[in-house]
Amino acid sequence: YLLNMVSARIINPCSKIKTFEEVLPTLFEQYNISKDQIYDKLGFVGDNYSRILEVFNEFYNKKYTRKTSNVYFDCTNYYFEIDAEDNLRKKGPSKENRKDPIVGMGLLLDEDQIPLTMKLYPGNQSEKPIIRQCINEMKDKYHMNGKTIQVADKGLNCAKNIFEALKNGDGYIYSQSVKKLEAKEQSWVLLDNDYVEVKDDLGNVEFKYKKCIDDFTYKLDNSKFTVKQIRVASFNPSLAKKQKAEIL
Repeated sequence: YLLNMVSARIINPCSKIKTFEEVLPTLFEQYNISKDQIYDKLGFVGDNYSRILEVFNEFYNKKYTRKTSNVYFDCTNYYFEIDAEDNLRKKGPSKENRKDPIVGMGLLLDEDQIPLTMKLYPGNQSEKPIIRQCINEMKDKYHMNGKTIQVADKGLNCAKNIFEALKNGDGYIYSQSVKKLEAKEQSWVLLDNDYVEVKDDLGNVEFKYKKCIDDFTYKLDNSKFTVKQIRVASFNPSLAKKQKAEIL
């Protein structure tokens, strides 16, 4: 059962029903597993997910070479249609803007998009420390001493994560909310000059971008640190049109 489910997740990550109906029948080894059995075993998988990941990584590393010079990280959360909280399912900021208890999940992928490790955490906790925990855990378990490039969205972009990445000799690529930039930086983003247009075969602008290299200062606890960064601003006309329609 576990072998089939893990294999199905690697081949095509999707819902349990779609896994049962479309993915499992295509696997080389076939087992007589019912849909009810899949749902019945989810509790066991959830209680032992860290062990399952260890076994998976052990067998994966025997046949393949992990590419970890670039790793990708993101967090998400899942809501539960329950009223009362428990030790894990806590009320917090939900991506669906619901008021139900949620569980957060951080997932770390290697360069080939194969999972390295994951971490579940209570829904009322911040996602920002999770990336540090996952990367430190990965390096300790698999004795990885090379430079890791962290790629994550703006939710993980904070002074502490940048400081820790630099301290550990790692790199990072984080997105940044324009609304949270200082006035000087916002002006640079909004000015039309220096943008490079990228067009399709018909001459339509697909997106445009510009970049700068400068020193930026961050506040951390009661101190400050300065780091040289490459910042890239981009504009997508199709996305802008979609967002304007949603606002109106």
